[in-house]
Amino acid sequence: MAFASFRNLKTQWFPPAPTFTDRNVPEQKGKVFIVTGGNSGVGYALVNFLYSTGATIYMASRSKEKAEKAIAEIEAATPVPKLPGNIKFLKLDLNDLLSVKAAAAEFSKQESKVDVLFNNAGIGARNVGPGARTAQGLDVMFGVHCVATLLFTINLLPQLRAASIGGNPARVVWTSSFLAEGASPNNGIDLKHLDSGYPDLDKNYAISKLLLSEPKFGAYTNLYAGFSTDITLENNGAYVIPWGRLRDDKNCPRKDIIKAMTDEEKGGLGYPKTLWEYCEAKWAESGV
Repeated sequence: MAFASFRNLKTQWFPPAPTFTDRNVPEQKGKVFIVTGGNSGVGYALVNFLYSTGATIYMASRSKEKAEKAIAEIEAATPVPKLPGNIKFLKLDLNDLLSVKAAAAEFSKQESKVDVLFNNAGIGARNVGPGARTAQGLDVMFGVHCVATLLFTINLLPQLRAASIGGNPARVVWTSSFLAEGASPNNGIDLKHLDSGYPDLDKNYAISKLLLSEPKFGAYTNLYAGFSTDITLENNGAYVIPWGRLRDDKNCPRKDIIKAMTDEEKGGLGYPKTLWEYCEAKWAESGV
């Protein structure tokens, strides 16, 4: 186990050079993308790459001021792309489920489809204090990264389905962290801490969700997940590691997490169903 963990650490923290970059993404004119948390970091780099494809990109962020500043920077950069896209701001505060539902409703007024949803937004383990809560009183890490992000995704299902008609299936990409494997407790999550939050901030972050490298490399991983033809419906739920490589579950050193993710009828713990139902219950309690 120790050797497997070291090998996993090495291949993710010191990955080979990316083989799929922005140069591998063809023209996307007529396509619509959403990047949550797109005004900084990996999200900003991702929006910047997508801007050169001619697509319509929604930068979903909490701060209109920060988003508009980021959009202006991307649009003013030189050299100007041969086929510049259209970047729009979408107000989204994952700390508030009412804002999440409103954001999805606002998007549906403007667009009939979304080809790729990049669920990139998140908060770092050290950016909040112990016991921090969302607007609805949820543990902030699980509330933002899981309950709110899943709600946003579910409310965009009509647009995702519309994009899949007569063409390639729409995709939903969730940005995660190596800490999800390196620092999470047994089985990846301790169910009794869902409401209270985990007392260890790093574990709390790991349960719900780059070091050493520029944001653009994280964006390369997202581009691979969003556009590579290596990925088909058979890879639904697959884990893509830096800087754009599919990883088979058999190569994951955390067999406890794989078992937790597996349906009960297949010999696993069925945690996805448990957590999905938990999220649904929290939506119902919040009236969204």
